[in-house]
Amino acid sequence: LAPRQPAQGARFEVLLPRALAAHGVEPRTRARTAIALPTGTETLLVVEDEAGLRRVARLMLERLGYTVYEASDGKDALRFFATGEPPIDLVVSDVAMPRLGGTALYRKVAELGREVRFMFVPREAPETRHVPALQKPWTLPGLATAIRSELDRPFTAPEPLAPATTT
Repeated sequence: LAPRQPAQGARFEVLLPRALAAHGVEPRTRARTAIALPTGTETLLVVEDEAGLRRVARLMLERLGYTVYEASDGKDALRFFATGEPPIDLVVSDVAMPRLGGTALYRKVAELGREVRFMFVPREAPETRHVPALQKPWTLPGLATAIRSELDRPFTAPEPLAPATTT
C-alpha cells in the first residue's frame, strides 16, 4: 500500500508473512502437486564437461534411485568400458566436449563391442537420429522420463553415425 498525499510524500506499509496473521490476513500458500517421476535402479554414466551440470544431473538421478558415475569428457568415460566394470546400462552424454566428444565416444564404445545404450544431452539438436537426445536445458521430469523411456526400450546394437566432424 502506498497512500500518497500531495506535498507530503508517500507512506509504504510492507506486510511480511509472520506479520500477516497479526493484521488478520491469511498468507497465500502455493498449492504443490506431487508429480510421480519415473525411477529406476540401473547404472548410469553421466558424461558432461561442465562440472556443475554434471553434479546436478548425478544428484537428481541418484534421488530417482539410479547408481550414477561421472566422467568429465569422452576420454575420461572410456575407462569404464576398458574392462566393462562396472556394467553401465545407459550413457547420458553431452555431444561437444574437449578431448573426446559424445559422438566420438559412442563410436569408440561400439568399436569395443560394448552393449550399452546412449542418450545425448546437447545444447543444440544433435546431427543423429540413431541416438535419442534430450536438448539442454532439461528439467527433472523431462530427464527422468527420457531416461526411463530409453531404458525400457528393447536394446538394439549401435547404428553407425555419420562421419565425425569436430566432436
